[in-house]
Amino acid sequence: MKSFTTVKQFVKLASLVILSNMSAYAIIFTISYPIFQDKRLIVLLGIMLTSGFIFIIMYYLYRVTKVLGNVKQLDPADTVLMTKIHRQFMEFPQHTLIANLILLWYMLIPSFLMMYFYYGYTNIYYHFYILFICTFVFLFFGYNAMVVWYERTYPLGRFGIPVAVQRLGNKINSILTPLVLLASVAIIVIVFNINKKFYTDLIDGHVKKSLYAAQINIDSDGSDAELLRINEGNTFVTDLNGTVLVSEKQGEARKNIKDIIVKGNNADYLYINAINLTSIPNDTEIHKIKGVYNSRPAIMYVYKSEKTKRILVNFFYEDELYKSLYLSIFLLAVSLYLINFIIWFITNRKLKKISDPIDNIMPAITLASKGDLTQEIKIVKSRDILEDFTRIFITFTGNVRTFMLKSKELTGSLLELSTSIEETGNFIKNSSSENAGMLKDSTKMVAGFSHSFSEIADVSQIQYTRVKDYEVTINSLNDSMQRVSSNALNVVESMKRVETGAEEGAALVENTFQGMQNIENFYERINNVIQLISDIADQVNLLSLNASIEAARAG
Repeated sequence: MKSFTTVKQFVKLASLVILSNMSAYAIIFTISYPIFQDKRLIVLLGIMLTSGFIFIIMYYLYRVTKVLGNVKQLDPADTVLMTKIHRQFMEFPQHTLIANLILLWYMLIPSFLMMYFYYGYTNIYYHFYILFICTFVFLFFGYNAMVVWYERTYPLGRFGIPVAVQRLGNKINSILTPLVLLASVAIIVIVFNINKKFYTDLIDGHVKKSLYAAQINIDSDGSDAELLRINEGNTFVTDLNGTVLVSEKQGEARKNIKDIIVKGNNADYLYINAINLTSIPNDTEIHKIKGVYNSRPAIMYVYKSEKTKRILVNFFYEDELYKSLYLSIFLLAVSLYLINFIIWFITNRKLKKISDPIDNIMPAITLASKGDLTQEIKIVKSRDILEDFTRIFITFTGNVRTFMLKSKELTGSLLELSTSIEETGNFIKNSSSENAGMLKDSTKMVAGFSHSFSEIADVSQIQYTRVKDYEVTINSLNDSMQRVSSNALNVVESMKRVETGAEEGAALVENTFQGMQNIENFYERINNVIQLISDIADQVNLLSLNASIEAARAG
């Protein structure tokens, strides 16, 4: 559905362009030829426009469908398909321009042949003049259509479609050439109309001046021989009924004008103008009539004498009368063709010098945007800002390339360093595992010490109670146990120290569970406590021994 909509949009755009071409052709044809007076031309124009439109729209639809069909199968990994699509987008506007020119020739050349051989329009110079105008107008629309194509398809490139991007020189050429073409058309049309006015006035003045003597002669009823001798072109005289009284051509005398004028394949209006020349007003003016004579278009200068009731007709075949005019227009058209070709050639050469720096650097910029800085850029010496841009870009890519090389070296160094760090990390990891095991064992040992200290504290408390009891007993034997009393006091103080040491040991155990930073100090204090306990144990044993002795004595 989406592809159908896209095709529909392209066809809509193409239809507008084609209709513009067709409208321009129809307008030029209508102005150039008497289609409203010659109905055959209307039919011919309608047939050519209809068939031409069908031909070009079918061709355009075929091309668009083919391009979009490949786009639908777009695969960035398929370089062959991507190249094919890019080529199709590049060739499309050029082929369309050529197709429009073929369309023009398809409509004009058969029309000219039909008009020349069957419709009586035998002025080949004039046909070429019309061909020149139509060709340049079609080229104008064609170049504009190319610009529109590039502008309308350019956004598709953002979606990964390999569209053709118009180059700088081509774009300038697409803008400049249509202006030159329009200027050429304007020049030849203006020159043609000025020359036509000048030539026709000059010829009309000359013919009417030569007819002045014949006008006097026919008004004075002069001799027919003298009348025919003083005029240029072809002359005959008729009465008011159209009967030929005298003619330069033998066999026409006494015949009606309808019998001597042969229509041939010319337009009806020319024949009607010729046979109705007797109906011109009765005045002193020489009337100019465009008619037909002997199957050829003719310009007739007619004078009706009110005095003698005769009509003087002096006629010239149109292609012979205006041969110089149409030949000059033909030569002008050929000259403009050559001038436009020369302008186009020189412009392309100049634009190529302008666009070459951009065209040369664009592939490198494209590859650089993808990370490839290995492309060698050739400097085109254009001696302008484009050359400066190229040189700056070359310097930039060189700096980036140097930076990348240094980054590569730094990356290698960092890689080596990371390897060393990894090895160190592994060592630390293994050491940490071992230390964790040792710490776990130490924790278990400390927990055991803590439990032992708790038991010692309990035993010490019991011993302390017993000692207190002994103290009471010994106090009762104060006189005999001075030495025992002194030792008992020492035992009490030692027991307090044991209790304090036990409490400190408990606190130390708690700190050990929070961290092992002070393990070494803790171990030293444990040794002190153990030594103190050993001393206390010795004193307790001694005290017990003394108490036993004193008890034995007392007992």
